[in-house]
Amino acid sequence: MCTKTNLKASLLLISATNGALALGTFITGLIIVFELNIQRAFGEDIEMFGGLLIGISFTMAAMTVMGEHGARDHNKFCLLIFIMVAVIFACCQVEIGKLLISRSTAEFSEAFRADCSQLEPVHTEEECDEYLKSERIAGVNRMWRAYWELGVIAEEPDTGFEGILLDIQSSGVCCGFHPPLHCEENEEAYPPNLLMDIELTYYEERQQCGRKKKWYPATPACDQIVDENALRPKTGGCRYDFPVGGCLNAFPQPITKGCVFAAEEWVAAKARTLGIVVISLTCCEFMGIVAAVCLFFKRKDEDMLPYKVQPKDPEADILAEKNKSAMVTKK
Repeated sequence: MCTKTNLKASLLLISATNGALALGTFITGLIIVFELNIQRAFGEDIEMFGGLLIGISFTMAAMTVMGEHGARDHNKFCLLIFIMVAVIFACCQVEIGKLLISRSTAEFSEAFRADCSQLEPVHTEEECDEYLKSERIAGVNRMWRAYWELGVIAEEPDTGFEGILLDIQSSGVCCGFHPPLHCEENEEAYPPNLLMDIELTYYEERQQCGRKKKWYPATPACDQIVDENALRPKTGGCRYDFPVGGCLNAFPQPITKGCVFAAEEWVAAKARTLGIVVISLTCCEFMGIVAAVCLFFKRKDEDMLPYKVQPKDPEADILAEKNKSAMVTKK
C-alpha cells in the first residue's frame, strides 16, 4: 500500500485536488470579506480572516505545482518545501476556522437565552441582564439596527434588508429586537471592534427609551397610544424595539418574545458554517502532507544498486573458501 508507486500516484491525485480546493478557499475568503452582518455583530477583524484565506489560496495553487513536480520526479527538495508550506498554511486555516466557530459560540444555554427574550421570563431580571447587556448582544443589536435603518427609514429603503428582519421575526416567532416593554437606558457606546459602516439615525448609544417607562423610542412606523380609553390619548413610544411588519400592532403577552435570541442564532449560524467549511477544506491538504512525508523518506531509484550488483559479504566468502579447502583435503 505504501509502495513508492502508490505514494506517487496518491500525491499526484491529491495535488490536483488541492488545486480545486484552492479555488474553494478563495471563494470562502471572499464570502467572509463581504459577509458584513458577521462583521457588524462579531467584529470587523473577521474581514482579515477572509483576506488571509485569499492569500492562502494563491499559495496553495503554487504548492500544487511544487507537489506534482516532487511526486513525479521524486524530488526531495520540492517535497520538503511542499511539506513545510502545506503544514504552515493548513494549520493557519484550522485556526481561522476555530476562531469563526468560537465567535459563533454563545456563553449561555439556548433555553436561558430563549427565556430571557420573553416579556415575563422565568429567570430574574438580574440574571437576564447579564445576557441582554453583554458585549455580544450589543454587537447583534448593532447589526439589527443597521438592517432596520437600511430597510425601513433610508431615503431609498432596501426591501431586502427589511425582508431579512421579517424572516428572523417569522422563524423566531418574535417582534423587534429586545423583549417587549423592557427598555432600560444604557448610554454605553457600542464595542469599538464592531463594523460601524451604517450611521444610526436615532441614537449612537446602546439604548434609549420612549416617553413611557419601559417603552422603546417612537419610530415613523411605531408611536403607540399608552391608554386608548383616556380622554386625551397620549403616545408613549413603541412597545417593541425597532420592529418591522405588522407584529407591532399586537399587544404583548407574557410569552411574547423579542428577537434577540433569534437574531443571535441567525448570524451565529452563518459564522459557524463558514468556520466548518474552512476546516473541512484542510482535510485533503493533510492527506497530501502524509503522502509527501512518506514519499520523502523513500529511497530514490538511483540511490539503490540493481539486484545482481549487490555488494558481497566478506565473511561469507571466507566461509566458502574454508568449506572448499575441507572438501579438497577429504579427497
